[in-house]
Amino acid sequence: MINLVLTALVALALLVAAAIGFATQRRLRPHHISHETFDSVRLLMSMLLTFTALVLGLLTSSAKERHDSYDRLLSDYSADLIELDHRLRVYGSDAEEIRMSLRAYTAAAIADTWPSEKKPTGNYPATSNDSGLEAPRLGNLLADVDVRIQKLAPADEFRRQIAERLRNRVADAIQRRWQLILSARSAISWPFITILTSWLVGIFGIFALTAPRNGLVYAVVVLAAFAIASPFYLILSYSGSQSGGILELSSAPMRAALEHMDRPH
Repeated sequence: MINLVLTALVALALLVAAAIGFATQRRLRPHHISHETFDSVRLLMSMLLTFTALVLGLLTSSAKERHDSYDRLLSDYSADLIELDHRLRVYGSDAEEIRMSLRAYTAAAIADTWPSEKKPTGNYPATSNDSGLEAPRLGNLLADVDVRIQKLAPADEFRRQIAERLRNRVADAIQRRWQLILSARSAISWPFITILTSWLVGIFGIFALTAPRNGLVYAVVVLAAFAIASPFYLILSYSGSQSGGILELSSAPMRAALEHMDRPH
C-alpha cells in the first residue's frame, strides 16, 4: 500500500508541475514565447529527457534483477531442504527425529513469511512476525537440525558417506538462509529517487511552458504523468522487502519442499 501511495505522490507532483507551467505560460512576455526561445528550451529538455529515461530504465532493470535473484535464491534454498530430507530418509530410522524437526522448521517458515496465505498443516512453533521476514528464532530450529546432524554416529561406511553429505548440505542451507534474510532488506536509495523525481518534475513543468493549452494536451499530460510514475511502483516494490504486496515472492518453492517431506517413504 505504501508503494502505491508514493507512486501516486510522484504522479501528483508531475501534474502539479505541469499545472504551474501552464499557469506561468500565460504570464510570459512575447520574446519568451518566440520560436527561437522554444527551440532552444526544447533542445536542452530533450537532452535531459533522454538522460532521465536512461537512468529510470537502468534503475528499473536493476531492481527487477534483484527481485529475480532473490527468487532464484529462494528456489535454491527450497532445493537444499528437499535434499536434506531425502538424505535423512536414506540414512534410516536414526534420523527420523531430525526429519521431523526439519519439517517443523519448513512449515513454520512458510507460516511466518507468508502470514496471509493458508497455513501448513501439522505441528510447528507459531510465530508472530511483522517485519515481513522470517522470525529470527526460527533459525534455532534449523540450528538444532544442524547440531543433530553433526552428532550422527554412522554404523557403517554407507551411512558415514550419507552423514558427511548431510553435514555439507545443512551448512549450505544455513548460509543460504542468511543470504535470504540479508537480501530481503530494502535496497532503495531515497536520495537518488528524490533527485530522479525532481528531474521529472522539471521536465513536466518546462514542457507545460511551451505546450499549447487545449483539452487534448491536458489529457495527454495526465496520462503521461501516471505512465511515467508507474515504474516507480516497480522500483519501490522490487527494491523493498521481498514479502508483502502485489509483487511478493511466491511461497510455491517452500510449499513444494514441504510437500516432498510429507510424502510417504
